[in-house]
Amino acid sequence: EVYARPATTFVAGFIGSPPMNLLEGQATGPGRYAVGDVEIDLPAGANAPVSAAVILGVRPEHLSLGTSGWPLVVEMVEVLGAERLIYGKLGASSV
Repeated sequence: EVYARPATTFVAGFIGSPPMNLLEGQATGPGRYAVGDVEIDLPAGANAPVSAAVILGVRPEHLSLGTSGWPLVVEMVEVLGAERLIYGKLGASSV
């Protein structure tokens, strides 16, 4: 429960390896979220306000690379045996 639904941003960033991505931004409408100048769609059913400053928490294992979706700029790939950790930027936020 602590891993899936942390009560604070401190716990969210502390539990897990790699830790949860915490993206500061603005809810801009139903299912829409802005990180700096990048607008992203939230998954269907996401419980988010329509307009407010919010912090979006995303576990790294819930992200995947593809040709559509969030425009991540890859900065580094860390090879850990069978795993690859990909570091990048989504707007001004590190992911």
